[in-house]
Amino acid sequence: MSQTRKRKNSTSIPRNGNGVSEAPGGGRDGVSDIAPLSPPSWVLPVIAPEHLEVLKQYKYTGSDLSIMVELFFRQYWDWCITFWPMWIAPNIITTIGFCCLILNFTVGVYLCPSGAGCDVPSWYFYMCALNLFLYQLLDNLDGRQARRTGASGPLGELFDHGCDSLFLLLTSIPLLLALGLPPYNGTLMLLCGLLVFYTAHWEEYHSNHLILGRYANPTEVQVFMIGLFLFAGAIGPSFFDLRVEDIIPFSVPPMIGLRTLGNYVFVFTICGCLYGVLDNAVQLIWWSKKENYPFSRVCTRFVPFAAHVGLMFAYGSVTRINVIEMHTVKFLLLTGLVASLLTDHLMVSRITKNPVGSWSNLLFVSLIGLANSSMNIPLIDELLLLNTLLALVSVYYVAYIISIVFQLSYYLNIHVFTIPYEAEN
Repeated sequence: MSQTRKRKNSTSIPRNGNGVSEAPGGGRDGVSDIAPLSPPSWVLPVIAPEHLEVLKQYKYTGSDLSIMVELFFRQYWDWCITFWPMWIAPNIITTIGFCCLILNFTVGVYLCPSGAGCDVPSWYFYMCALNLFLYQLLDNLDGRQARRTGASGPLGELFDHGCDSLFLLLTSIPLLLALGLPPYNGTLMLLCGLLVFYTAHWEEYHSNHLILGRYANPTEVQVFMIGLFLFAGAIGPSFFDLRVEDIIPFSVPPMIGLRTLGNYVFVFTICGCLYGVLDNAVQLIWWSKKENYPFSRVCTRFVPFAAHVGLMFAYGSVTRINVIEMHTVKFLLLTGLVASLLTDHLMVSRITKNPVGSWSNLLFVSLIGLANSSMNIPLIDELLLLNTLLALVSVYYVAYIISIVFQLSYYLNIHVFTIPYEAEN
């Protein structure tokens, strides 16, 4: 990627009063008039040449209906972006925010290799709260920086949302440590959260419009998480082990009073996730009726992810070595990476107008694990298989992401981490 590339300037993207952003044609990274370049030979041809042609008609639209965004955050983020120099590329901002999440996860695993049930210092939770706040801030500044520098485009959307697809995985261990929940509860929370993220992009795949709902919105979820981390830092994770009857001064039914605060956070999270999934499904039902498109065909795009969620939980539940409880970090990594890949495949398919079906070869990961552990005597040592599957998925993940970035950047003749001189001015 050493060749000199230029991209034409584009005007800033308007946002209307409803929080709708539109990125015409050039989108988040701009599109150059120079003929496409050929990526290095080692780059996997993830996107077929005929589908790359579609990128020239790229247009992104999205709506953020968050109450907090409407009341405060939109004005705050608009003010914060004015302090960023014009020469900083949007993908740099995205990467810095993503590194904040990686830091939370890696430090958490260092302090608690088992992933749950450890006493960690209070400064860790304060760090998690700060890093999550920075991630939220930077995640909402990268798009603004792209619009003000005329650097909007398909690569930027994939880069941004690709990092977002790992958000829940990278916050799983910090939340387990903060709430003191058992790994089974943390696994269910992760799976349900991943379902919400996927269904939002499932809806966008068909409607070509990403809607962040009013009540199941990422902004409110992140603010809630920050509050949990601050509570855990100030009072300690043991706070969430308190029963309701220990806090409320009046008597309550035993079914309610004997449950811990951590249990209620878990139930509240699951209910919120189910609401988010149902909300996206209902919107797609209305869309299919409006467009006279069979809803059964809409559901085919949901089948691979739903199968992944069910098969992974089944795989984790039947293993003799109890991978969810005893190898929590590895199991969450395997689950989250495959989920991220399935979501990335859906986003790439939408942007390149390349339809996806009801099957994904990534489902072999959970199927192999489940089949092996379901035998009376597993053919392969269960821990060895878990390590092998995680290694293979990790290698494929890195190769896939690098290939997507190289293919798009070379085809569109754009820079990934720099702003051309023209855009700076």
